[in-house]
Amino acid sequence: MDMLKIDQSFVQDMTSDPDSFLIARSVVAIAHGLGMRVIAEGVETAGQLRLLAREGCDEVQGYFFSKPIPAQEFRELLRTGAQFPVPEPAPYGDPATILVVGGGPDVAAALGRVLDPGEYRIMTAGNTAGAFETLAAHDVAVVLTGEEVFGTTGAEFMRRVRRIYPDTTRIMLARDTARRGTTEPLGQDPVAEYVQLPLDEEHLRRRVREAVRQRLGPPVGQHS
Repeated sequence: MDMLKIDQSFVQDMTSDPDSFLIARSVVAIAHGLGMRVIAEGVETAGQLRLLAREGCDEVQGYFFSKPIPAQEFRELLRTGAQFPVPEPAPYGDPATILVVGGGPDVAAALGRVLDPGEYRIMTAGNTAGAFETLAAHDVAVVLTGEEVFGTTGAEFMRRVRRIYPDTTRIMLARDTARRGTTEPLGQDPVAEYVQLPLDEEHLRRRVREAVRQRLGPPVGQHS
């Protein structure tokens, strides 16, 4: 035996479920430690593919490349050298990506006015499923959300983000920042930064800029 397979039940949820992600990561680490290769089955999204590639998975199979097709069409795929459209990391110097989750189009538009699109690439997600796919498919420097996200709480969403994407800075917009972290064990608050509502626009700009600087260096056009 020279290969281990990551079951599709783990692949299906690995972009949003920390336990599935950690199992997939562990399979890759164990296999490589034993000198074996790893194949993941059931890959259906760009986010799953990119996350698996990041963790060092050697091969994948699934609908993202092709659904079951007749033999003649498969031969044509081989003849033309069809390849996975693997998302590439953003080139150095590109604007940092900021992900705004929930709050509806009005909140996204307001934050778009506060955060200069010339400095940042601003992406939005209306729910956690879209947010986790974006996090997996792109290098997100900062994620912004409110206290409630469609289908869950902001804190629970941030907790999952922290376990899968620990290098992404997590900022929550909250009306009562005095209670921040009071329900979490010491040092375990999933939110890295809180910003008070009603929104102080300059304060938010400063916090986002500092978070991006810590992660990636100065934003495009900005110098120390």
